[in-house]
Amino acid sequence: MIIGIAGVSRSGKTTLAISLKEKLGNAEIISLDDYPAKIENFKYIKDVIDWEHPSSLDFVKIIDVVREAATKNEIIIVEGIFLFHHETLKSLIDKFIYLDLEKEDFLKRKLHDNRWGHIPNWYREHIWQSHLLFGVKPVGVEAFEINANSGFSFSELQDYLEK
Repeated sequence: MIIGIAGVSRSGKTTLAISLKEKLGNAEIISLDDYPAKIENFKYIKDVIDWEHPSSLDFVKIIDVVREAATKNEIIIVEGIFLFHHETLKSLIDKFIYLDLEKEDFLKRKLHDNRWGHIPNWYREHIWQSHLLFGVKPVGVEAFEINANSGFSFSELQDYLEK
């Protein structure tokens, strides 16, 4: 089974993936962030690399890695902000989990995110707008939706994954 976890930056995708792996046992986690595109494919915004655009990822490599992992593992967990964007990648996912986070909460969380140094306000707003363009759950896609500010029932999530 291939499980996909999507949501805006700082919504808890990686944390949930690690937790799921611990609870489900033998699972491999694949993070889209680990597969950047070649630098010449990147878009820029105000002379800054636009990490919030799907062109920042090497989807061909990601799809190859997911397919290869599926031959070796019973459970694959794929997590990333652009999980819904690429149709071929989306078609490989058996079960989707979507972490929903309101804009105000995203901005608060991102304000304290110093992994890559100071993030200007204009770029935080850009991240949110990119999420709306490329990262939200499409209409018609079935997903287990989690409010990223609330707890959730693991037993309900497990029921969803098993059906």
